[in-house]
Amino acid sequence: PGDLLFFGAASKDGKPARVTHVGMWLGGPNNEFIQSSSRVQISSFNPSAANYDGGEHHRFIKAKRITSKDALFDLSVASFY
Repeated sequence: PGDLLFFGAASKDGKPARVTHVGMWLGGPNNEFIQSSSRVQISSFNPSAANYDGGEHHRFIKAKRITSKDALFDLSVASFY
């Protein structure tokens, strides 16, 4: 399984949340995740970590666990290709 983190604008004034960025959870003692805004980087949700990313922490909307039974399919035979 893998955990995806969704970032963007939270729901407000009756409007649904708007996802603008996705990262993958790594975990560990510093609560780290990997992402790429302009370059690939490992960031942290832990405020005391050297790689803490307060901007993304503030924009975090939700997480979703993806398992093999949830999401794996052969893209080469998908109808949109």
